[in-house]
Amino acid sequence: MNHAQFTIPSHVPPELVVDFDYYTFAGGSDDLHLAWKKLHAGPEIFWTPRNEGHWVATRADDIDEIFKNYEQFTSTRGQSIPIKAKPFPFPPVEYDPPDHTEFRRLIVPFFSPKAMQTLEQRARQLSIELIESFLGKGECEFYGDFALQMPIGIFLGLVDLPESDRLGLLELANVVVRSPNMNEVQAAFAKTWAYLAEKIEERRARPGTDLISAMVKGEVFGRALTQQEMLGMGSVALFGGLDTVAATLGFVADFLAHSPGHRQQVIAEPGIIPRAVEELLRRFAVANLARTAARDLQFRGLTIKQGEPILIPSVLGGLDERRFTDPLVVDFARQDALKHLTFGSGAHRCIGSLLARTELKIFLEEWLKRIPDFRLAPDKQRISRSGSVMAIVQLPLSWDRTSFT
Repeated sequence: MNHAQFTIPSHVPPELVVDFDYYTFAGGSDDLHLAWKKLHAGPEIFWTPRNEGHWVATRADDIDEIFKNYEQFTSTRGQSIPIKAKPFPFPPVEYDPPDHTEFRRLIVPFFSPKAMQTLEQRARQLSIELIESFLGKGECEFYGDFALQMPIGIFLGLVDLPESDRLGLLELANVVVRSPNMNEVQAAFAKTWAYLAEKIEERRARPGTDLISAMVKGEVFGRALTQQEMLGMGSVALFGGLDTVAATLGFVADFLAHSPGHRQQVIAEPGIIPRAVEELLRRFAVANLARTAARDLQFRGLTIKQGEPILIPSVLGGLDERRFTDPLVVDFARQDALKHLTFGSGAHRCIGSLLARTELKIFLEEWLKRIPDFRLAPDKQRISRSGSVMAIVQLPLSWDRTSFT
């Protein structure tokens, strides 16, 4: 690497500079998780000049500590790299305690075990409808035909919006979470906020028991939420829940397409599904989040300056042999799978973790009941992308139609 073409901070040791771009280091048909795993052969924490320059933590214990230590590593500048300017923050994810705690309190009831009963019914019904819509064709493009469709249907239930809005919101969400064109992203955000603003006004006039109504009626620190705070929270509910669940479903479907033994194990022993869900979440984590140094600090013997971002890949946390024996092996009997960092840890641990588990469980139950034997479609391209949320954005699957006629 030619360091002369980059500006390397003077406090960064030269031996810790690695030319690493987490958006473009692997793609196409590559196994993204194996590509990330190779970082374990290098420095445990390193600096890359790519994407405006940032640190990268590679080991589970360090990632765990940074997740938890919000006083030193803040979320208030955003959770992705490079840092993207927004006209207003998105609570609660871009706040630290106590602000984070106060905003999170408003939406916790919508992700409780009791709330899951209704959401699970909706997710199951939608999953069955989606699968049966393409079952007889003998093929589907899994990411677009199923993985993206199911989570946004659940979002509509959370905010009590009509099913007819699903495709329009899906189109906007696709742009926000996937487009590399920042002008397109900003335009999609603007349309999303206009849509949410209209629904907020409707709830002001006729409040219900949904998430938008909770924001309209709720208070933080003894005051009503501002319009921007409500738009930010609504965006988190839409884009946060959609992208990560859809991406996880894609990696799981891809793995099962290549592993008939694991498929048969789930079919023969449905009681193992909860453990299978945890192991699949560990092995195929998708989020590569970031924090920012809140002040000059010393961490693991390194000097990190105020304002410097640090990438904390949950992907690497789940593949660390220091935390998991044979981490690349998918073992549904694994006893320590729950030690994964797929949902983060600490105050910012993902509020939708129970919902994500429920959606993955329903996929395993309803898909394998109807399509027990499937594979990657021949002569069609599988496309994966790295970034803040890794995904297989094109996953063509096929199966023998004669089995279902």
